[in-house]
Amino acid sequence: MNVNMLINCKKERLGTVMECTKSLEIMIQLSRIKLSVLFAILLTDVLTLSSMSSLKRPLYHKQSEDN
Repeated sequence: MNVNMLINCKKERLGTVMECTKSLEIMIQLSRIKLSVLFAILLTDVLTLSSMSSLKRPLYHKQSEDN
């Protein structure tokens, strides 16, 4: 749904405006779901990177001690 559709919704009767607001509510809920999914993906990426870096740190210390 774009801006033109919203403008058309305002020009229409009350019943179609109600339908448009319902579809807008659905769009808002979908965008919230997308944001939460993206945040979850970002969080898991950060956690994996931090766990990988914590795993690699002792290896680097061991290599530096060997040299």
